[in-house]
Amino acid sequence: MANQPDTNNRNYTLRMPRELFYRVQKEARERKMDMSEYVRHILNEETLDIELTPAEWEQIAKEVARAKNRLRNA
Repeated sequence: MANQPDTNNRNYTLRMPRELFYRVQKEARERKMDMSEYVRHILNEETLDIELTPAEWEQIAKEVARAKNRLRNA
């Protein structure tokens, strides 16, 4: 369906000190990225070496399937 969120995404709210917020915002602007895109970039870069276990991949697949079912049944 059009305009539906990606079922592989999870929302996460983050609280940070204002000073950090302005630093991240400034760096994102300098890289011509929006702030959420830049934060995802940083997180991705910093977690590249972390291996997920088969059980974790299975949990991810279950969560995605549940999210797809919720969208279908909405």
